[in-house]
Amino acid sequence: MDCNEDSILSGQFDPVSYKEEVKRLWSEKAETYHEKYASKKIGPFKSLEELFKAANLQKGDRVLDVATGTGIVASEAIKRVGDGGKVVGIDLSPGPLEIAKRTSGKIRNLQFLEMDAEELKFPDGSFDVVLSEFALMFFPDSQKALREMRRVLVDHGRIVLSVHGSPENVPYFSVIMSTLMKYVPDIVPAGRPGPHRFGELGLLRHEFETSGFKEIKVNAYTYPYNIGTFEEYWNDYMESAAASIRTKIESLDAGLYAKIKEESRTKSEGFLKDGKIDFPWQVLVASARS
Repeated sequence: MDCNEDSILSGQFDPVSYKEEVKRLWSEKAETYHEKYASKKIGPFKSLEELFKAANLQKGDRVLDVATGTGIVASEAIKRVGDGGKVVGIDLSPGPLEIAKRTSGKIRNLQFLEMDAEELKFPDGSFDVVLSEFALMFFPDSQKALREMRRVLVDHGRIVLSVHGSPENVPYFSVIMSTLMKYVPDIVPAGRPGPHRFGELGLLRHEFETSGFKEIKVNAYTYPYNIGTFEEYWNDYMESAAASIRTKIESLDAGLYAKIKEESRTKSEGFLKDGKIDFPWQVLVASARS
């Protein structure tokens, strides 16, 4: 599910190349991501309810959904702000945006634009609320992105976003990745954004404080995610991983590949329930004022 597990797998981390890779990757995997995960609101996507509780959208609000993906958050937001409001969903990758446009229908006050979260093309004070689901941890310059979000908010405007929790609280990612890194330590370059980057309440709060937000609140929620058998979990992880990381895994010596898979299987056994893997999935939801 972690379509951002990719990066430049050799040399120093390059944010420009990383963004180009993310654009391509998300365009390739958008349909699968939308159909299998986001649109079904399963596992961590159930946290959308908490995101909107914290946002407390009002009729007439102007809302920016940052890294909108296939438009799930934006499409829900437009129902809440009504005809007098406006919702703009932006994303770096064009593939997910095409799905967002197709599935949301023709709604006059709902718009989807290709745009970098670190360089928002809106005037100061354009929005009352900024929303973002599972994206902040993948922005190379998260401070720049947050400052941009604060800039486009009205004075005392609201921001609410969600991120994945720490590795121990999101074993879907960490069970396999920790095993991979044990045997292939260079599979992730230093400095690459990752899913657990702001997985601690204190880290997420500090990130908001540093960018100038006020009245910061961070809450943790945990959701069950039943992925099925180990083989289903392994195949799901490999399918959703970026091509370059999957290629590197599959190019390993057969014996090492089998060892990594077997160690991952052993780690996952602690989450078995009636023969199926039932992972806990922690989500942190942060809200603040500009």
